Amino acid sequence: MPISQKNSQKSHYGTKEANRIYRLHQRPHNSMGCCLENIPEWVTIGYRMPLFFFLSGIFFRAKPFKDFLIRRINTLIIPFICWMLITASYYFLKYDILAPIIGIQHEPFNPSLLDMTKLFNVHNETVHDPLLINPAMWFLISLPCVQIIFWGINFFLKKKILPILLICTLLHICGIILFIKYDINGLFYIGWTLRYTIYYALGAIIGPLLMQYTQTPKHRIGIICFSIPAIILLNRIHIPYDHSALQILILNVGILCFIPIIFAIFQYIPRIKISKGLSFFGKNSLVILATHWTLMDVFRVLIEKGLKQTFDPHIYYCCLFIFICIASFVLIIIIVNKYFPILGGKKDLIKLMPKRNAIPEIAK
Repeated sequence: MPISQKNSQKSHYGTKEANRIYRLHQRPHNSMGCCLENIPEWVTIGYRMPLFFFLSGIFFRAKPFKDFLIRRINTLIIPFICWMLITASYYFLKYDILAPIIGIQHEPFNPSLLDMTKLFNVHNETVHDPLLINPAMWFLISLPCVQIIFWGINFFLKKKILPILLICTLLHICGIILFIKYDINGLFYIGWTLRYTIYYALGAIIGPLLMQYTQTPKHRIGIICFSIPAIILLNRIHIPYDHSALQILILNVGILCFIPIIFAIFQYIPRIKISKGLSFFGKNSLVILATHWTLMDVFRVLIEKGLKQTFDPHIYYCCLFIFICIASFVLIIIIVNKYFPILGGKKDLIKLMPKRNAIPEIAK
């Protein structure tokens, strides 16, 4: 599609409802014509993102702010920048060099800095189109912002649990208002950042207690027997995904029921033979997050332009999952862990300075 025609097409979408329709038609399709929009939004966003922030909150430690900030830069911000450049290079290779060879019709890719400035500016734009390069990596920007906000709240409120949860709940409400009513997402994804701070706080405060509680078999069975029927009941309530107060309330109740189930199931994972494999991918989840979007695109190109065949959607997604697992495993073992640990947040580019009052150990 010519650039002028694309711009004229975008100009017709002014309202939020029109933006939603526009995003629906812009979602990527696989070779069978199956749109990813067919997956319910409460599955793709509603449960898993609060769970990720909750799990991240469990590892919160109240360190001095300088050490805390440098740690966030080394483990999240620097890998984010590196993977963004790598992803931009991939699309440049695909659209500007390989496009005539593999038969892709697309206007030249322009990885300009304008595509990345959306990370740092408040702007009226829908959350589903925040990045033109790798939209899956918004988590690596939002997470350190959530961590810094919670560090400040925890510090100024002197680790008082109820005031902390109250403030985080108010931020959650503010995030929903900014995200839905005013459609503001920029400035480090402020809508989602404020919206998910409460889940990070819950992970930091009750996460360790929940892990300890689910150690007992009868507690695990009790959680599963209570939470699963509750989630089924909540999802049987036919409320449109319209971001109404009732829908948001039901979604949050479902999340609070869903998280304990995951913890109860986690207690059984070490007994499974494939637990080591799951542990490997868990320790390298940053690499999985940063690469799976590009790997999906590589798989789609291989299927559409290489094999030139169509498959049943279930077979397609099973093959896609296997491809991502194998490709990620090879990438992590050969490239990240061996040569570039900085891409996995496993090597500190910025070193912590030793304390001045530290007394050197006397050599014996």
